[in-house]
Amino acid sequence: MLRNFAGSTAFFEYLRQPVNPVDFSDELSFFEGSGQHLLPYESPQYPSLLKQVFDPPPLLYMLGQPQVLHEPQLAIVGSRNASSRGCRRSHGFAGELANLGITITSGLALGIDQAAHEGTLSRDGSTIAVLGNGLNTIYPRQNKGLAEAIIERGGAIVSEQPLSAGPLAANFPKRNRIISGLSLGTLVIEATVKSGSLITARMAAEQGRSVFAIPGDLDNPHSKGCHRLIRDGAQLTETIDDILAEISPQLKPYLAAENSTVSTVETSPQEAKVLESIGYASSTIDEIIIDTQLTAAEVSSILLSLELSDQITGQPGGRYSRS
Repeated sequence: MLRNFAGSTAFFEYLRQPVNPVDFSDELSFFEGSGQHLLPYESPQYPSLLKQVFDPPPLLYMLGQPQVLHEPQLAIVGSRNASSRGCRRSHGFAGELANLGITITSGLALGIDQAAHEGTLSRDGSTIAVLGNGLNTIYPRQNKGLAEAIIERGGAIVSEQPLSAGPLAANFPKRNRIISGLSLGTLVIEATVKSGSLITARMAAEQGRSVFAIPGDLDNPHSKGCHRLIRDGAQLTETIDDILAEISPQLKPYLAAENSTVSTVETSPQEAKVLESIGYASSTIDEIIIDTQLTAAEVSSILLSLELSDQITGQPGGRYSRS
């Protein structure tokens, strides 16, 4: 196999050099810190979903607890120069999904990424930031406090780049495949047609993951990327129900793993209320909200839980019936 390196004498000369511990001083000191990890591909802590992509990183540098990498994740990405409306949508979608126990993964950039991380933290959820530079530096610097909050609140900061690597432009497309590779699907909120977010969406599609896009104003250039994605087959997304309907089958293994640690699963009073509302006919979410007087977010969360535990079944037209 080494013959494929076309006789690169420099490469073989490098292999002959003795290992100098000084060359790895950053890495050696990195392991001395609490909550600092290097996860090689062979490690049981390496995220299994990321192993399924075509070119998974051979190793990941990480700040935080590795367990969060194994939680069900949805990526939210978009423009760095997002509108206030786009940031509100990112914050809102992230918060609602986090409220259902879904970890939000993004890139710590300004704009949509930042709003997604903040929206998750506002609901006490877990969020993961994937960097295009080494973990010795937080980029952009404006989000250093946000990065610290992510780790303190049970999330993680991840990179495949060496610790001292700078935020070079060439690193970010590679970073995007990790964001999509960790996630069950990718939601794009505001992106131009040349946005890096479209690269993330394309990689998600190539990885066999779901792609979601929120439409916007026809005159807004930051809507054109989302419109192109929808035209190319992305799921037009107006509410989190559009996302949950798509990824519910992939969430079932996670729910099964959670339930395997619990001897009995009790139905909460609110779940019982929703089941009673559905009865043995079929009901829409709007009918259930009116009947139970619960909020839309509460009903969406309960319906997801009941569907994943096979107590109800989603029907065409957004209706639900008992299983």
